[in-house]
Amino acid sequence: MRIIRTYLREGLFERNIEWSPAVNLVFSEKNTCGKTTLMRAMLYSLGYPVPNTKNIKFEKCVIITEIENALGEISIRREGSYLQVITADDIKVFTLPIDQDEFHQLLWGTDNKELLDNIIGACYIDQEKGWTLLNRGKVIGNIRYSIEQLVRALSGRQCSELILQEKRIEFELKKYRQMQSIAKYKEEINEYKDELISESYDEELEKQLEVLNYELSIQNKELKRIDNVIKKNESFRKYVENMKIRVRASSGEVVPVNKETIIDMNEYSEMLRTKRIIVSNEINSIKRAIEKIKIQLPQEDAQLSFVKTDSIIATFDKKIVKFDVDAVTINNAIERLDKELKDVRRLITETTKKDNFIVDEMSQIIMKYSQELGVEGVNRTNYLFTKNLKELSGAVLHKLVFIYRLAAVLSIEKYLGCKLPLLIDSPSGKEVDKNNVRAMMRILARDFSKNQIIVASIYEYDFEKVNKIMIEGKLIDQEISVSSKQNL
Repeated sequence: MRIIRTYLREGLFERNIEWSPAVNLVFSEKNTCGKTTLMRAMLYSLGYPVPNTKNIKFEKCVIITEIENALGEISIRREGSYLQVITADDIKVFTLPIDQDEFHQLLWGTDNKELLDNIIGACYIDQEKGWTLLNRGKVIGNIRYSIEQLVRALSGRQCSELILQEKRIEFELKKYRQMQSIAKYKEEINEYKDELISESYDEELEKQLEVLNYELSIQNKELKRIDNVIKKNESFRKYVENMKIRVRASSGEVVPVNKETIIDMNEYSEMLRTKRIIVSNEINSIKRAIEKIKIQLPQEDAQLSFVKTDSIIATFDKKIVKFDVDAVTINNAIERLDKELKDVRRLITETTKKDNFIVDEMSQIIMKYSQELGVEGVNRTNYLFTKNLKELSGAVLHKLVFIYRLAAVLSIEKYLGCKLPLLIDSPSGKEVDKNNVRAMMRILARDFSKNQIIVASIYEYDFEKVNKIMIEGKLIDQEISVSSKQNL
């Protein structure tokens, strides 16, 4: 996959950036000029929940990114939560974050969920968090990266049942630890036992669930109808513009027939997009309500609706009086669940790591580049999963982060059968000298010459041929043209 072009518009200003399929340098002579903003804007346009920078609010921008992947050339347009994808033979619309997974399946050409969750963590090194992110943690915002998940995704190791079991145990532990506090509180309110409400409310929940499911089906039908209308409108616009029809107005002026001159077309398109966002949000809200009820239903009388009594406190007290499990029982349950959790996590670890060819391949790559960059002590397979970052100095960690990303990218490429772009923000850290950075860039030039490379930096590097994108002052600094207004 490679990025062809990125267009940004904010208010009356725009910026159009053409990307080389080889090496690109996003350059400014000083920091805080928009390099990081551009890198994040690209990720934002690719459907990721990227936080704003100081100077630009992404949700108020129009960002169009053209890419090339297995489907050919694709145009991706994002405005807030609305995302439109145009391929050679189709137009699709998505609402984020609801449709994020579906869109990323199209973008990366795989439905492997654990892989989709970790591709950006492999391809992108963020200026702020990226150079301390070795093998697990936050990539940017709330996007996370996990070497364990990636290894399982690439090797086909199935831990879904164990992971589900882990989550169930964690949930149970959370409840029991809350019950410890409740048991203590019960001792203070035993005198209110006679006021206890004993009835179950499962029947009421079932009725609520039935209504919500019906509402969900209605809203899904409406969303499908809106998508069809949007698609037809876009096709009609393209058809009309391709006809290159012109008409003569009553004033005698010859006017081209396009979306700008057809009365109310833009307003109608905007209305449809707004309607889609509203319907999508309603669907999401209904789904959350359904999930909440499903959690409550299997637990007979485990939750009591506060609306059934006049006082929240009174209702709570009445429920606590009925709580007949003592502290000893609760403590025993916590001990048992703690042991179960450790056992499940041990099984997940064993399933992930034991006799795994991906672990061996990635470890060999890490050892190879570690030797080249002078990183000592990387000589065992389990080092891939190390959690001990305290033993790593700033310079060593910086180089290892780079090495780990290369290993991950190479392994993902082998799985997907395609090259990935490498997005690297500010590789010249405070604790890394210029010689080390040059050595890192030489590896990219030598071993990743077929990958698209985008580096953001205040320094220039020794690449043979570089597409240099200069940023001076503001990132988006060009007054919007009439042609841009018509095209957008």
